[in-house]
Amino acid sequence: MHNGSAGNTNPIKSRAVDKLGASQKQLKFVKAYVRCRNARQAALRAGYSESFARASASSLLRRAAVAAAIEKRTEKAMRSVDLDARDILHELKTIMQFDLRELFDQESGKLITNPHHLPDDAARALVNADVIVLDRTGSYIIKVNPGNKLRAIELLGRSLGMWQDRAQKNERAHVTFSLDYGDGEGAGQ
Repeated sequence: MHNGSAGNTNPIKSRAVDKLGASQKQLKFVKAYVRCRNARQAALRAGYSESFARASASSLLRRAAVAAAIEKRTEKAMRSVDLDARDILHELKTIMQFDLRELFDQESGKLITNPHHLPDDAARALVNADVIVLDRTGSYIIKVNPGNKLRAIELLGRSLGMWQDRAQKNERAHVTFSLDYGDGEGAGQ
């Protein structure tokens, strides 16, 4: 069977690419990146060298084919769990706006011990609640763990473009040094 490559003595193998133009190795990177959201770790998992992962993994994120594949795979993952960006932003906002006072009854000042009596947003903002029984009389302590407010604020800010990761910045700083030896003669005189 003739595949049209006979007579090609080029030792470099042709790379298989997907519809978006990403190589198979880049697609492995995309798959890993969508899971961990860390370019260095994703590059290592995709089979790139440690030195490439450390120095250049973030450059993969700027390649059009890779960025498009990440977007496509992320959208597919969100559809599979019936989520959209608004759902995630709403939950992050709920965690960010969590107020400890919502766990207490306004009139008595006592902790609301039945989770079904908590306001919906307060209940959703809690990661977990541990009930620790102290003795046989029924005394107990409830230890609650709200979601990480700072992390929620960070993620919301990033989604609104309020700050950028180092990997997302395309600007380069140009620095010029001029040495003055104090002898009255400047460099280049």
